Amino acid sequence: MDSQNYIQNLVYTVGKELEKKEQDLDLIVQKFKNEWVNKKEDLEEILEDETSWSQFVQKAQIPFKLALKIKKTVQMKQTKQQSSNMHDKFIKKMLEQASLPQSEQIRKEILQQNSQNHQDQNEFVYIPTDIEELPFDSQEFQENPVIAKLFSFTNGQIKIFKAKGSSILVDSEEKKQKNSPRNCWTSVFIPLKSEEKIRDKFIRFDKTNIRYGKLLEVVDSLAGYSSYYYVYNSPEYAIVTASFDHIIFLDQIDPEEDLTINVYPSSIGTASIEIKIDMFQNNKLKITSLIVMVSVPTKQGKRKPFPHYDIENDPDHEILKKLQQNDCKYE
Repeated sequence: MDSQNYIQNLVYTVGKELEKKEQDLDLIVQKFKNEWVNKKEDLEEILEDETSWSQFVQKAQIPFKLALKIKKTVQMKQTKQQSSNMHDKFIKKMLEQASLPQSEQIRKEILQQNSQNHQDQNEFVYIPTDIEELPFDSQEFQENPVIAKLFSFTNGQIKIFKAKGSSILVDSEEKKQKNSPRNCWTSVFIPLKSEEKIRDKFIRFDKTNIRYGKLLEVVDSLAGYSSYYYVYNSPEYAIVTASFDHIIFLDQIDPEEDLTINVYPSSIGTASIEIKIDMFQNNKLKITSLIVMVSVPTKQGKRKPFPHYDIENDPDHEILKKLQQNDCKYE
């Protein structure tokens, strides 16, 4: 039996098991491990060419739905490996550029924890190249909506990080006409693991699951905070949540583990702003979402357009261009 016929028979057998048990392909092929490992590369070559794949499916008499499932599974594994390689290059490049003094070791930890390109999703995660922790007694920390509304009793247990040099204060009207994701980027570290009072805010009565309603309340507050930061907290704007335009639950949030939430604007329209939210636990992206915020008329009856989305003069402009394109191909 030639190689292609052998693969056809093997895939058909594995596929029938997959169809019957509805399990992951990896679990099923354990039965055929020795044969499969030797033939997997040949199958991937067939998948690369549509004509070869169509002929292959026809000869193997593989049902249409099953053929789609096999093709999607193999291609997903190829994408996962490519994404993993890109993520490794991204982390290496970020750390090489960071120039970390010993006193800024915290920044390296933040980069390693949060700059995760999830290996099952081609999701882009943006981290500025220089980050600093806000002092607990700073005005900006105390005015953060999450702290003000929910965590005023934490006494410094929650940590907030910003890009170095970011500021809500500008000295001219001209500078207010533009802003960048880097200037608005905010990371909030919530110690669910070590702080019982904070954990009790998020955990359900059964003590096993997170209160997603409470989590979304925090996320909505942070999206509003990032939006107003983008307009330099100007009273000329009234901004409200329009929709959760895109939300992916990649994994369940563990109420017993620390949670990091990153928030930053990813796209700007004349009267709308798209805010990206990334949530991490144990170096793993758990939830990613896009929230659309809109500018509405103020009491004066006017709706002011958002500042220009300026990334050309930003230290992270190459990364931010890829953010706009949702392209995470790093060289």
